[in-house]
Amino acid sequence: MNIVIAGEGAIARKHVAALSRIDGVKIVSVAGGFEADTREFAAEFDIPHWSLDLADSLDRPGVDAVILATPTPLHASQAIAALEAGKHTLVEIPMADNLADSEALVEAQERSGLVAMVGHTRRFNPSHQWVRARIEAGEFAIQHFVVQTFFFRRENKNALGKPRSWTDHLLWHHAGHTVDLFQYQTGEIANRVWAQQGPIHPDLGIAMDMSIGMKVPSGAICTLSLSFNNDGPFGAFFRYICDNGTYMARYDDLLDGNDEPVDLSGVAVSSNGIELQDREFFSAIGQGREPGLGDGGGGEGDGDQRKDEDLPGAQPGDAIQEPGEGLSAHQPHDSQHDNCFEDADSQLRHEGLIVASQGRKDGNHRDERQVLNQQHAREDSAVQALELASIREGLQDDHGAAQRDHHAKDDGLLRLPAQEHP
Repeated sequence: MNIVIAGEGAIARKHVAALSRIDGVKIVSVAGGFEADTREFAAEFDIPHWSLDLADSLDRPGVDAVILATPTPLHASQAIAALEAGKHTLVEIPMADNLADSEALVEAQERSGLVAMVGHTRRFNPSHQWVRARIEAGEFAIQHFVVQTFFFRRENKNALGKPRSWTDHLLWHHAGHTVDLFQYQTGEIANRVWAQQGPIHPDLGIAMDMSIGMKVPSGAICTLSLSFNNDGPFGAFFRYICDNGTYMARYDDLLDGNDEPVDLSGVAVSSNGIELQDREFFSAIGQGREPGLGDGGGGEGDGDQRKDEDLPGAQPGDAIQEPGEGLSAHQPHDSQHDNCFEDADSQLRHEGLIVASQGRKDGNHRDERQVLNQQHAREDSAVQALELASIREGLQDDHGAAQRDHHAKDDGLLRLPAQEHP
């Protein structure tokens, strides 16, 4: 299978390393953003062709699929272009940074009939797979999911220390992993969310710190803390506080509550989450099916195929809408710094946000849209909705904060009631 890698940064390198361990896969071209870096990338990994034009790489003879490890703002447009060019597509999380582009990408996948997959890598990490297997076996249940995602990025540089042509974002990029993983591990859609952000960086124009809270119908809660200001060990740390044990996951590794390593041998065919994710992508292509959701990993086609209608807390077409009775809606406190939320704010006011699936084929008719090859994009649409709704609530002005304080007397969390989508 001939593959194009789009991107020459840190995550692209991880995909190249993963692909080197998968039989029958060959990288035939890399499409990058900077000429010197792209040429160097191709030479380092013995890739026979490089280009600064994705279309040029996709047009190479025999190309079957593309992995998009490019800047977030390019994800949707590049994924749509790849599908329209007839290439199976794996796009890094998030699939887009707004709902409209996410829906356009869903439509492009439907037209193409090709395999398209969103990179929900955390589902494939052996550490999280181990936890999920025991949850499903009834050995324990999550009570509190505590996640810290910390980096030190006061300059616009990537994980390799090189200047970026775009600005990373704690919400759209990094929070997406946890928002998805919490719902995946609990098997429920969050029905209560809140968020707040810290000061805006004067040069980067983004919030450098964020706090997000979520709750699912069963009562389990998630506390997510994110920072680009943390001068210390960086990365994402996931603490599962359960009714029968505590576990700490850091990427592919897992410790118990006493910092003792957990044996993950036998969890999957690899100990590398990105490799397991990529294996599932290629397996889905080879078997002509939609990608699994993460269980089993390693390309055996045994991923969890549950539908959103099976998940408590949401039904197909459910929507998160404006705050309920007694809560007034306000504009963000400083629109100068919140341009990236304007589209989200408009959709919240006028439409509500689709949380569950847009529907699946039913006999000879389809009343609502399918998702981006199907399970992955459906979950990512839920991620988009919850993130947009949560940050919308976190960007209230002082009066809005007073309103939240008043309503927090009930249970400490804002309710975002679901309404059946027509």
